[in-house]
Parts: sequence; structure tokens; C-alpha cells
Amino acid sequence: MIYKPNTNNSQLAALCASPETLEISKHFKDEKDQFEVGNAEKKFNSGDYPIMVKQLALLVAHTFLTPILHRAEIIISYLKDHFIYSKWLDENAVLVEILVLSKCNTSAIEALFNNCRTNKAFTASYEAYIINQVRQ
Repeated sequence: MIYKPNTNNSQLAALCASPETLEISKHFKDEKDQFEVGNAEKKFNSGDYPIMVKQLALLVAHTFLTPILHRAEIIISYLKDHFIYSKWLDENAVLVEILVLSKCNTSAIEALFNNCRTNKAFTASYEAYIINQVRQ
């Protein structure tokens, strides 16, 4: 199934437009090298990635009114692999639209996923952290 977002939704267009989002985006551009993970058996520690934590907090705040069904799985799947099951699209189209249209800056979250692909322990603990934050 091909997903075509509803670009006429003006509320969604303004959903993630905030000074905090712009500041985090600007700050992240200067600190991309802080997302080195390596292959050591290291687990995710939120204190090591404050920019990612802020982006995730903003994403969670801007998506808390979307249906809870598969919310964490959709966020992880899309930000990790840019993949969304069509079933999830049917169940939570607004969340999918927010992610696909890049309404919230998720560059640090995605950069960390890209840098931890070979470290299974880190990836598992990172995903568990995201699930916990999304479901609070």
C-alpha cells in the first residue's frame, strides 16, 4: 500500500512548529559526531544523548493524542528503517502522517539508530527506552 499523506491538514502542519524544535535542530547540526556507538557490549544510556532525548520528548508530546495502538512500534519502525506496515497506517494514520511529513525533527533519533545497527545490545536497550517514553 502506498501512503499519501493528507497535506491539507493545517493543524498537523503547525503541530511541531515550536521554538524548542528549531533550537534542537540548530544545535544538532553542530554535534552529529556525538552519536558514535561502536561495537562494544554497551547499553543505551539516555544521559549520553541529551539531544536525542529532547527530540523524543517533543515527538512524544506532539503525538500523545494519536491512538496508542502500535504507537511505539510505528515510531521505532519508521525512525529506524523508514518502514511502516499498511495495517499500522490504517490504525494510526495521523501518527504516520506526522512521521512521514517530518513534522517533528527526529534527526538525532535516526542518527543514533543508524550508528547502533551492529550493536544488538545497544539497539535493544535503545528501543526499550523509546517504548517506555512513548507509553508513559
